[in-house]
Amino acid sequence: IRGVIPVKIRYAKTADAVIRESDRALSRLRFIKKGDPVVILSGGQALPASRYMVKIHFVGSKRKGI
Repeated sequence: IRGVIPVKIRYAKTADAVIRESDRALSRLRFIKKGDPVVILSGGQALPASRYMVKIHFVGSKRKGI
């Protein structure tokens, strides 16, 4: 898929923490800037009841996403 770059981030306990860590990691790598749309996919396989998340997030936005 064009334009898709998977980036592994540090473990985060909440969805909000995943989004903050994603912004930090991608900004450090200079892949994103404020206002860019980012699709965040996350999920854990360690636990049987793990939740998965797919979220469209705009970098630097306090909005809850789409």
